[in-house]
Amino acid sequence: MAHPPEEPPQLEARVAALFCHPEASEASFERRCIPPGESVRVGLWGLEGSADFNTTRRWTEYGLEEDHRGDRAVSVQTSANLTDLHRARLELAQELTEAELKPGLFGENVFLDSPVLTASQACVGDEFAVFRAGVEQRLRLQVSGPRCPCNKVDDRVGKTYTACGARAHCAVTGHAGFFFRVLEPGDLRVGDVVRLSSRRYPRWDLARICRLLYGHPTAVMLYKVRGRKAFVDRTTPAVLREEWMGTEEELLELASIEELGILEFREHLWKMLGWPGIGRYSQPRCRRQADARAIAAVGVVAAAILAFGAMRALSRAK
Repeated sequence: MAHPPEEPPQLEARVAALFCHPEASEASFERRCIPPGESVRVGLWGLEGSADFNTTRRWTEYGLEEDHRGDRAVSVQTSANLTDLHRARLELAQELTEAELKPGLFGENVFLDSPVLTASQACVGDEFAVFRAGVEQRLRLQVSGPRCPCNKVDDRVGKTYTACGARAHCAVTGHAGFFFRVLEPGDLRVGDVVRLSSRRYPRWDLARICRLLYGHPTAVMLYKVRGRKAFVDRTTPAVLREEWMGTEEELLELASIEELGILEFREHLWKMLGWPGIGRYSQPRCRRQADARAIAAVGVVAAAILAFGAMRALSRAK
């Protein structure tokens, strides 16, 4: 649940690198580094000129809603997350050196330099203001949720495709980074500072969300396979109800946070609770429109029947 507004903790990070995704390689981690001193426009869907998943045709091909593109506007990784990943000392087939843990490793748009901005310090719904040379900029950002890592993470980090690998570790810990939603468009450049300005859900840090949803040993290995099947049949749960690692109260509370991104998070929570399908579990648009027309038609017929019954009752009374 949202808490009354209070003074947020002091939390800030410097923009150390910016990356755009070339259109020709939309399914890869390839990125073009934005030169220092060059500003990039950040709109409601993310960095302009960057062909990320939420801005390409793949979004509509998967049947996802236009209104939800903004949940994944800006992908973010932090130096503190990479430090924690290195300290985890994962037993990987290919040793992970500190030199490899550098900006762009996770295919992010924005790399933030901060010794403290980890998944356990950022919360869903956190709002950040942007400052340049001490002057607040127009751009305002909101944490919409963790990044759920795909199999490409294991290709790039450690070459270990098991529960001991980097992808599984990041899925449970939140070390893959997070997404910003854009509340107010503006521009961004290397050297800018993002500073926490508002926190509504202090209990819901990103590490906790990942641990509760993807912490089960079966779920963390199967969520991608199940999720791909769900895009086809619209029914297969990516995470089973019995794999939820929290209480019923925690499930209800997290599912009710509107700021939490739908894809890979809120959609799975709603599926567990038996609520109407959202994200990959929503009906195709044509089906929804047909259902809406059918419901409207039923309503008209029902109203007519009720009106006719009322008229007959009034006639008998006379």
